[in-house]
Amino acid sequence: MDGKLSLTTASDRSYSSPLRTALTGNFLLDQARDRWDRCQEWESDFRKRFIADIMFANADSDNKWQWPDTLSAARDAVAKPCLTINVVRQHNLMIANGLRRNKSSVRVIGTGNGATAESASVFRDLIRRVEYQSQAQASVYGPARKWQIDGGIGWIRVATDFAGDDTFDQEVYLKPVLDPLTIYADPDCKMQDCSDGKFLFAFDRMLPEELDELYPGQGPWERSPLQVGPEQMESDERCIVLEYFVRVPKEDKLVSFVGPSGKRSMMKQSQLKKMGPKHSEIMDNPLTMVRSIASSEVRRYFIVGSRAVGEADDPEDEEGNPYQVWVGERIPFVPVKGEEISFRGRLDRKGHTRAMKDAQRMFNYNASSQVEHIAMQGKTPWIGSVSAFAGLEQYWDRANVTNSAWLPFKHKDEEGDEIPAQALPQKTQPPQTSPAYADMMDRAFNWLMMSSGQWQNQMGMQGNERTGEAIKQRQDQSDTSTYHFQDNYEAALQSLGRILIDVIPKVYDTARVLKVVAEDGVEKDVEIDPGARMAYFQEMDHRGEVARRVFNPAVGKYDVAATVGPEYGTKRDESRDAMTLILTQAPNLTGVIGDLLLKSMDFDEAQEAAQRLKRMVPPQALGQGPTPTEQQLQQTVAALQAALSKSLERQGKDQLKLVGKDQMRDIDSYKAETDRMKVLAPMAPEEFQSLVVQLVQDALQTQLAPLIEANKEGVEQESVEEGDAMPPKEDSGGVPEGHPSRVPGARQAPDGEWYVKGSTGQYLRVSPKRAAA
Repeated sequence: MDGKLSLTTASDRSYSSPLRTALTGNFLLDQARDRWDRCQEWESDFRKRFIADIMFANADSDNKWQWPDTLSAARDAVAKPCLTINVVRQHNLMIANGLRRNKSSVRVIGTGNGATAESASVFRDLIRRVEYQSQAQASVYGPARKWQIDGGIGWIRVATDFAGDDTFDQEVYLKPVLDPLTIYADPDCKMQDCSDGKFLFAFDRMLPEELDELYPGQGPWERSPLQVGPEQMESDERCIVLEYFVRVPKEDKLVSFVGPSGKRSMMKQSQLKKMGPKHSEIMDNPLTMVRSIASSEVRRYFIVGSRAVGEADDPEDEEGNPYQVWVGERIPFVPVKGEEISFRGRLDRKGHTRAMKDAQRMFNYNASSQVEHIAMQGKTPWIGSVSAFAGLEQYWDRANVTNSAWLPFKHKDEEGDEIPAQALPQKTQPPQTSPAYADMMDRAFNWLMMSSGQWQNQMGMQGNERTGEAIKQRQDQSDTSTYHFQDNYEAALQSLGRILIDVIPKVYDTARVLKVVAEDGVEKDVEIDPGARMAYFQEMDHRGEVARRVFNPAVGKYDVAATVGPEYGTKRDESRDAMTLILTQAPNLTGVIGDLLLKSMDFDEAQEAAQRLKRMVPPQALGQGPTPTEQQLQQTVAALQAALSKSLERQGKDQLKLVGKDQMRDIDSYKAETDRMKVLAPMAPEEFQSLVVQLVQDALQTQLAPLIEANKEGVEQESVEEGDAMPPKEDSGGVPEGHPSRVPGARQAPDGEWYVKGSTGQYLRVSPKRAAA
């Protein structure tokens, strides 16, 4: 059962009610004794079953914890076997190792007040740093999961300590709870993670020498605190000590004020007072709003014997009891629960073991009885009358250890009478197993799987399934039956994450540089700056790389995501398997995602190979080049530009042709002027010279030569296209006298007129008069 089912719960008890126990006259210590009595009453039945379940789950052939003491003693007295074939352990390990292999991790999200996705990622990196420094996966999470699965509950503790002997900076650590029975939580908790608990007891044992070193001059030390303690913590040379955590209500106020930037901020008045004179300015500002809030302080009392002890600088309560203040607002213990139920005023918790205990006992009983049955059967290979073996003992005494070719026997007795056939030597049957015991062992094994929900193929045995999908469905069914252990473990990680979100800004409150490990395993330095106005920002160097990462954990609000995701190592394994399958089916994608596959591998130089392959990835795949749509538009623009260029070129040629034709008309006009000069040849030299000068100036202004040269190709091409030869062949045969073709070098143009090439390269039209001349 997942969660707490409360059919009939214990009555609510007020902490201000009269104490049932008064021993010392010190209210704090007497209240602690009274609270412990209530815890013991609430959890006594569960603790007895917890011990039995833990012993049963970890039984072996030496401790015989799966056998009742009386039955084991009775069988030992008559030399009967008591076999312990612990199948329960394998069922429990399937769950524990599944959680160990598929590691989960907390995901932090920003919820406001300046928190961003980048700052939430850095906050997660700090939590990962805490886990790495504490060796949490092996030393903290692993034991908690084992206690959860075997017995029903494990615990995780959050603590702080100095980062080293050469600094006053503190770090956050996760500590294992090696024995869950040393923890007693508030029985009136309503939340699954005990986050609303008002007190908690944590017992431990220490040598008197260790206590003298911690608290010099405060001995001698009594053996038991307040005459209480877990039953399993028997008194020896060590003293039982008690850490008593209490949440003390405190009155506080929430202050909303306008800062220098004009933005409104909120802060508790107890924190605001640390700002000195600025506190008065803020409180006197008419824009400041104040309201009362419920707050609390977690105190830790260290109790040895009948008194609380502490260091010289520890604060003291009203009765002079020294204590230490925990930095967080919650008691720093997180339960990792299996199944929990409260019924008729009693608490019961259980793991995966209890449901399989009867089937496991049945398996052990029948296995032991089967061995006993075989052991009790005779092992004599031959039987027969004494007369048949008389005098031949040297052959028959070793018949059970040697393979003789033949064995002699007598068929007559000493009196010469025939020995009956049934008395002659006969070979006996070897020891036989009992079908009843074997059948009961098979049934017990099936009942183990029925009670656990884990079937043969999940235990590594061959089943009836043959296809991969069928096997996967069967495994999913088995995983579903035990999924509440994983779900409760992830709920504990969420609760742990919220404690760390509360504690980290208060511990990392001094400027320092921390080395963190990102989710992908890359190490980076983060500069903690409590004075930074932003939650997180980066500074780049001249190469465009990150030079500084500045983080202020006190800026912004954060929370844990609703679901806990797999750790990066697990996701990387899944990514590697998926990309391997994709590239097997589509090898042409190697140049696109091959670097990601290499990046997820662990062989030497895998990262260097991934970097080299990444340099060959097309920019479009990296989001650095034009998208396919942009590429298509670029191709369209290029095609349009080519078409436009071709069109302009064609249009230019057409215009040039038109200009050429216009100038050819000018040629006709100047040819007419030339003819006019010939007609005027008889004029006086002075008049003729002035006329020639005028004609030459007009010709120079028209610039005929460049136009004719530029138009030459067009004219010739146009003549070819129209089927006219340019220039035409000289043929004067049969041509009437006076025809222009009679002029040497005359050629016919497409306009039907005849032209002759002059000395300057111009074409001059031939008139009929000239031809006749």
